[in-house]
Amino acid sequence: MDKDAILTRMASIHFPDPGGVIIVGGTAMAMLGIRKAEDIDLLLSWQNWRYVSTLPDWRLTTSYGRRHFISIDGDFDAWRWWFDTNARRRISFQEIASHCLVTQAGYLLPAADYQIVMKRQLNRPKDRADIERIVQHRST
Repeated sequence: MDKDAILTRMASIHFPDPGGVIIVGGTAMAMLGIRKAEDIDLLLSWQNWRYVSTLPDWRLTTSYGRRHFISIDGDFDAWRWWFDTNARRRISFQEIASHCLVTQAGYLLPAADYQIVMKRQLNRPKDRADIERIVQHRST
């Protein structure tokens, strides 16, 4: 998915608090124009978390030992917090929001430097590749 497809899909959800949505993971990479996203990864404020819990086409599941919502169509993956695997701690929505820029649609997007921090915290092969892409993107 590219940036336009992501924003179209996100608008269809009608989040009650657009400023309570942080675009993360591969989706943030797509929003920066670095690569396409496979799905839409989000961190949600408590208000938006409660909202998606009422939507019939979203379900609560567990991955990586963490509970999160996914949309039945597979387009969305929504979390309440981020996990730093290096320090073994949860990182709150508020902490990440303090490192974000605001998109034209009102959603939050971690700044490129903080994207690198988040990718290092997960430290998977795809995250290391994304760090290289971010560094290359910033130098162009």
